[in-house]
Amino acid sequence: TEAVLTKVRGSFLDLQLRHREDMSKPEGADIAINRDSTLFAHVLAFMRAYPDGHGMLEPSLVDADTLGALHAEAGFYLLPPLSRLIESRLALLAYQPNLA
Repeated sequence: TEAVLTKVRGSFLDLQLRHREDMSKPEGADIAINRDSTLFAHVLAFMRAYPDGHGMLEPSLVDADTLGALHAEAGFYLLPPLSRLIESRLALLAYQPNLA
């Protein structure tokens, strides 16, 4: 829902939806974003839990390559809280490689 997509103030999706009239996009119009849908599922899960579950990142996400790709998505979507969370997980993996 729009409420989920605008939860993180200043994020890419928040800015797109709050300023859609500046882009000649009526309310309810689709906004197409050509990004990885698998990674977006993780972005969306984070946004759903934010801010109450601001520390939420699926425990099964322990693959450094996937976390690196997700970190890039967090940068694209302007989600510094998610970026910091991923950086913490990557640091933990570097310190405890047996988690992977």
